[in-house]
Amino acid sequence: MNPVMAKLTSPCIEELLPREKLKPLIDALTRKKLTLVTAGAGYGKTSLVSWGIDQAGVKNIWYHLDPSDSNLEDFFGHLAAGMRKHYSGFLAQLPETDESNTLAARFLAELEGCLSDDFYLILDNYHLVHENDNIESFMQFIIDHIPHGFHLVLVSRAVPKLKLSRLMADRQLNWIRQDELRFHD
Repeated sequence: MNPVMAKLTSPCIEELLPREKLKPLIDALTRKKLTLVTAGAGYGKTSLVSWGIDQAGVKNIWYHLDPSDSNLEDFFGHLAAGMRKHYSGFLAQLPETDESNTLAARFLAELEGCLSDDFYLILDNYHLVHENDNIESFMQFIIDHIPHGFHLVLVSRAVPKLKLSRLMADRQLNWIRQDELRFHD
């Protein structure tokens, strides 16, 4: 699998409408383990998260998902390639398995060995892959075992099937919904 590096590039947002009322929600992005941004097309999800990540000035991978990423092998290969942009030896040898929990455990083990500062993984257009049970299982494992210093941001037009109650109970979920993104007079 040869990763398409353009999928792993942060969006370039030239002009952004000021959304000061959303600043507390974006500030929470840097304090929570998971930020979930869900709204329909055109609500500014990507622009808002991009602005927040730029403002925070943090290490990150921005992964623009498309329907071809619904294959777990390609999805995992792109994640590993993205991580290599910051940690050159990250998963240099990809595991030869298609078992989602094994891949997720390997990803986390490698990640914990690299992290020294906070790190952000942004999965944009998550709705394009969340119907795939293998990817959903992989992501659930990541969420259930998310290490200190790692922050996950899911940007989606649909609410994923992931179980988030533990993160909610621990106050580690920052959920920005369509109503918050709506422009009001």
